[in-house]
Amino acid sequence: MVLAICLPLHSFAEIPNGFKLQLNSDGVELYSKSYNSGPSDFVLVVDLEWAQLRSVLGEPGTAGPGTEIGGEAKVTFTKKSLLNHWQTAKAKWPKTVAVINGQFFNNLLDPPTLNYPVKTAGEVVSGKAAATIELVADLRLLQVDNAAGEAQITSFDSATLYDENSGPKIVAGLDVKPKQGELGYAGRTFVGVQSGGKNASDRVLFFVSSYASQTSAASVLSNFGATQQLMMDGKHAQLIVNSTPLIYSTAAIPHAFAIVAEAVEVPGPPINDQDLDGFLSDVNDCNDQDAEIHPDAQEICDGIDNNCNEQMDEGFAVGTECTVGQGTCLGQGTIECVSANASECNAQFAAEPVSELCDFLDNDCDGVVDEDLNLGEYCEKTSGGCVTNGVLACHLESGDVVCTAPEPAAGRELCNGVDDDCDGLVDEGFQVGDACSEGEGACKVEGFLTCDSRGAAYCKAPQPDIQEERCDGLDNDCDGVVDEGFELGNTCEVELESCTVAGVTVCSATGLNMDCKALTNNCDDTTPIIDGGDGTQTGAGSSSGAGSGGRDPTILTLPGDESSGCIAAPRPLKGHALMLIFLTLLLMFRRQGQYS
Repeated sequence: MVLAICLPLHSFAEIPNGFKLQLNSDGVELYSKSYNSGPSDFVLVVDLEWAQLRSVLGEPGTAGPGTEIGGEAKVTFTKKSLLNHWQTAKAKWPKTVAVINGQFFNNLLDPPTLNYPVKTAGEVVSGKAAATIELVADLRLLQVDNAAGEAQITSFDSATLYDENSGPKIVAGLDVKPKQGELGYAGRTFVGVQSGGKNASDRVLFFVSSYASQTSAASVLSNFGATQQLMMDGKHAQLIVNSTPLIYSTAAIPHAFAIVAEAVEVPGPPINDQDLDGFLSDVNDCNDQDAEIHPDAQEICDGIDNNCNEQMDEGFAVGTECTVGQGTCLGQGTIECVSANASECNAQFAAEPVSELCDFLDNDCDGVVDEDLNLGEYCEKTSGGCVTNGVLACHLESGDVVCTAPEPAAGRELCNGVDDDCDGLVDEGFQVGDACSEGEGACKVEGFLTCDSRGAAYCKAPQPDIQEERCDGLDNDCDGVVDEGFELGNTCEVELESCTVAGVTVCSATGLNMDCKALTNNCDDTTPIIDGGDGTQTGAGSSSGAGSGGRDPTILTLPGDESSGCIAAPRPLKGHALMLIFLTLLLMFRRQGQYS
């Protein structure tokens, strides 16, 4: 016997004691255990991801006695040798690597009926009324779906057998520990199932032995990982692998299992409806690889056009710009999906609220800028006596509230009611309010110092009583000049009774014109006699008696004091003496302000 040996597709962490791998062929593994005397035991492991399990039946014959579970007449099948079943399987499934004896059958009939139900390709081909089934309480169903890679062993239920949603392939057998014969040694064919879990296909395991007890057979399958088991016909246990009989019997049987080292080719969906959602890719299905996407689908928020209207996430405003917060806390973002049925703004707050600063920003994020800072209200700055005006405003760098008034600047003090030099004093040095006078003489008026429009002080006094100038020693027209227009003090001549004497021009008594007043009243005396004002006279030719008897009519009397004395000229004056007298008299007239 020659068997193919290669690395296993599904190696065990530890091969059960005494077993060795003999074959590994596309999802089919064969293990054997030899004994010193007697034939070997075999375990065949079928991975439904890569291989498949098929039923091989003899030709249907005439109806046997009784009816099936469904009421139909019982079906008989011709018996064949296992080699004939091998040839049938090989012709139908070229990659068949093994055939194994199948279910119990009625040996008393030829052709026989099967003792227990069989379902293949989704159709029940053999069944038996529950009331007539031997050991019905121990009956188990092996369900296999090659296309789905699934297998399971369940309790018998006629509803499961005829359920269109149950496994397309069902073979009934007995529990591994029926009430009779469990300790006896005989040919044994046991089937086990090992679940592949969520992401792997299941495995179907066969234990075939020409001499084993039910207990030992079940133990071997458990050691290989089977969690579910049932028992097939052991009396006719047979096994052929790659045309080589490993356990042989001359008995013909109506049913066998074929192990095909090839995955079931599942028919693909229509080329224009790959996802089988009923919508065609060449008509209106925008994604023929996803059955959840088609024109009748509900649009959800997932970045996909679920309903094939060339729009994504309509109704969720995805991608729209949005904000959160306000003021300095304002954050920018866009709306995005957060679940299939909801979208939210993904913006984050730009900052945490803080106490309000004076910076034209909403620092406390309440929607109001620079509140409670009294901005725009009147304020002033002072320095000494100087004050400048402004309003409260924000300092852009520090964020403080400041007054916009300029700093007071000291200048030259003016007479204007303002502290121009910022020393706390106003109009110092101008004596504002002090008494003053304007004009002289008749024009003099009293007033007080005050400021003019140019910043200087002036004497504010009433206008003087301005009159036409008179010849009276006063400034009558208030122009600062006395007796202007009258040529006073000029030399003139006065005719006396016997002579002409020198004189000077003086104001008349009326003040309206001038008179010529003689410097002497004596034609013989040329020296002027000046009245001293006490009745005495001096000068040439003077005598004490002259003053005791009253005024001499020839004496020149000074204006305004005609009783004070006189000036006499007993003899004519000549040359410089006459000029000296004239100048002396003129000086006296100026000091006294009048003539006599």
